[in-house]
Amino acid sequence: MSSSAQSGSQSIPVTADNFTRAESDRAFAGIVQLGGLGKFHHARELTPLDQQPVPRCNRDTLYSMAVFDLDAGPVTVTLPDAGKRFMSIQAIDQDEYVVEVAYGAGRHTYRKEAVGSRYVMVAVRVLVDPNNPEDVKAISALQDAIRIEQESTGRFEVPDWDEDSQRRCAKPYSFLARRFPTPSECLEREVRSILSAT
Repeated sequence: MSSSAQSGSQSIPVTADNFTRAESDRAFAGIVQLGGLGKFHHARELTPLDQQPVPRCNRDTLYSMAVFDLDAGPVTVTLPDAGKRFMSIQAIDQDEYVVEVAYGAGRHTYRKEAVGSRYVMVAVRVLVDPNNPEDVKAISALQDAIRIEQESTGRFEVPDWDEDSQRRCAKPYSFLARRFPTPSECLEREVRSILSAT
């Protein structure tokens, strides 16, 4: 995460206590690297399974994703009218909490005080028939019609998370999440137990 890490900082070890923030920062950085800071990066085809920015991307929707710096001011995203076609917007804070999910056309404004973190990731999903080139073309037009209002883009500055400890922390979460559909508190307790034993 060197290009987005705060300059002059030392790597911060990732633990069970800060793993969620480190993972969010990693995912947000991936979107920023695609050109999605303050503007949407539009996927014009289904996301390849080995290139998903987050696990479990849908196989019947095209994504538009952006990260907004709310220190630069509130942002308003306006979705176009998609008729009867499924269209949703989802906003996620840096602690992986869903701030909003909404469907259809409309204006959605995000402020730092309400979101609770400096950055918010916004994903717009639109239903597509990936085997129909005309349908894909129609979705591209809808994606291009999404509007953003924000005074300035701001910057993307996150801690320099230590990649080795982040990978180490991710392993027990991945292992347990695949095997035990437990509430997050139980999952975190199990991960702490595994990490303390190693």
